[in-house]
This record gives sequence, C-alpha cells and structure tokens, in this order.
Amino acid sequence: MPKIDEIKNNQSSKSFKKREYRPWNIDGNSISPDMEKSKDKFMQGIIKDIREAEKLFNEIQNEKKQKQITMTNVDTILEVDCSIIKNWEFHDRPEGELGDIEGLASEFKEIGQQQPCIVRELSINNQYKYELIVGERRWHAAKVAGLKLKVIVKKLSDQEAAIIQASENYNRKDLSDYARGMSYSKLIDNNIITPKDLAEKLGISKQQISRLLSFAKIPVEITSQIQDMSKISSRTAEQIKQLSSKGSNYTEAIISLADKLRNGDIGQEKLQLLVEKKIQAIPAKEVGSNKIFNPDGEHLYTIKEENNIPASIIFSKKVMTMFNEEQININRLNQMLQIFFARS
Repeated sequence: MPKIDEIKNNQSSKSFKKREYRPWNIDGNSISPDMEKSKDKFMQGIIKDIREAEKLFNEIQNEKKQKQITMTNVDTILEVDCSIIKNWEFHDRPEGELGDIEGLASEFKEIGQQQPCIVRELSINNQYKYELIVGERRWHAAKVAGLKLKVIVKKLSDQEAAIIQASENYNRKDLSDYARGMSYSKLIDNNIITPKDLAEKLGISKQQISRLLSFAKIPVEITSQIQDMSKISSRTAEQIKQLSSKGSNYTEAIISLADKLRNGDIGQEKLQLLVEKKIQAIPAKEVGSNKIFNPDGEHLYTIKEENNIPASIIFSKKVMTMFNEEQININRLNQMLQIFFARS
C-alpha cells in the first residue's frame, strides 16, 4: 500500500496540458488558418443577416406609423343638402364668372361630383350649418342638378379660409385678374390678411399683388362705362389707375376707350399711347371766357381755364391797384375764402 508521502510526490510530478476550447474545436485541437477564415466569414454573415433583419423590422415599423399618420389626416367626405350651405361673404368669384353651370350640372348627373368642396361649420344658432369656402361653381351646379353636395368640413379661421380660397383659384384660367383683385382688396380692407402675407402664401411678388389691387382704385365712372372688367389684365388696371389720377381729361379719355377695354383689344402700353394722343387733341378752352363783373358792370376778375392746367383767378387792374393801395384787405379776403371752402 503506497504511503501518503509517495502519493503527494506523484501528484506534484504530474503536469496537465490546458485544452484550447473553442466552439469549432471541441476536442481542443488547434484551428487551422483556413478554419479561422471560414469562422470569420460565418460570423460576418450572421452579423449581416442580423443587421438586415433589424433594417427590415424598422422599415415595417415606420411604414405602420406612416399609415397611421395618413389615416388620421384623411379628410372625411360628406354629402349634404345645398340648402344648408351659405356662400362666404368674401367669396372671390363674381356672378358673371361662374361659367357654364348648366353644363357642369349635367356632368354631375352623368358621372357625379369628382372633387369635393371645402366648407366650415357655422354656429348652432345660424340659419345655415356650413359656410362655403372653396367650390362655388360645384355648389351652384349641384343645386341646379338637384343633388347633394360632396364637401370636406374643416376648422378654419378667416385668414386660413382666405389663403385656401386664394391658393385654390389662383392658377385657374376661368377666374379673371379683376375677380382676384377685388377679392384680395376686400380681404385686406377687412383686416383679414395683409398684402405681404398674401404675396408670401401665394408665392408671388408684392408688385403683382399691388397691380391686382389697382382694380379697386379705378374711379367708378370708368368701371361703370367699361361694365365688364374681366378681360382687363392687372397691368392694364394699374395703368388706368395711374392715368386717371392725372385729372378729369384723362378720365374722359379712358372712358372714350371703354368699348376697346371691355373687349380686351388694348393693353397697358397701347392704352397709354391712345390716351396721350386724345389729350393732345383736346383743344384748349378759350382764355378770358369767364369774366366776372360787379352789378355796375365793372370787371372784377377772370377765371382762367386751360387744358391740363389747374384753373386760376386773374384780378382786373383796378382790383389789383386796390390790393396794392390796401383798399382791399387781402388777409380778410383769405379768411372769407377759407370760410367759404370750409362750408362747401
């Protein structure tokens, strides 16, 4: 039987080789270079598959989120009776520019209303339930056809409604510069939107907005003679406004061209040439034709009127002498004239 000391000596003399442990060499043998490369490729493939799986998962999640967002933003189309809708007071389409409503009504009967109108809900106490913001022609056509109107209901402020309406109709060829200009002017006059905001929202220049606003500044005696302003461009309107501000002779010259303006036969440049030509052809009024006398037949002064020159008063020599000799107090005369003009 071995002694305890011998057993201890035998244990201490034994050496154990540490086994190399790797998943690909369970038996502990060393891995060859080829096997190392194979292992690296295998790991790279696994990592690539994991990343692609993560990418696909993220894409699916994003697509789900996008669909949810889209679904929440989809506008609900309602069909409502035309009688419970009123037109917005700032609508931009004049009655003369509604176009062929009968034809559109027939189209609705055949294929239906393809594009919904935009309305906003009115207060409960109102006679009407909705206010029409966009789609006036469709509204009229639906009434003629006896059909319900397809609408989208939106919560809009006056400014938002103005921008949506202006954006919707800005590029429509069947809406004239005159209609746009008068509509914009009404919105601005009622403090619903500023010219600057309007230009920015529509993406057009301030100069173009200014031209369109010229329609509202043309004297009524001119627009009443032209009657239909739909064929007049914003540039021509600006020219009419500028020329009419020069005096009554220019206004009369423009009125004499009303037929050509109504038919769209003359534009900005031609208008200026024709007006200037007419002004030059107007004979000057006779000087001294308006002499004023006192009850004794003495000449006091003359009202002088000449073409393109403001009227003036020329006193007689006798009156001027009285002024120079201070027989007439000029300050008193000034006061009397001021009182007269204040009362007139």
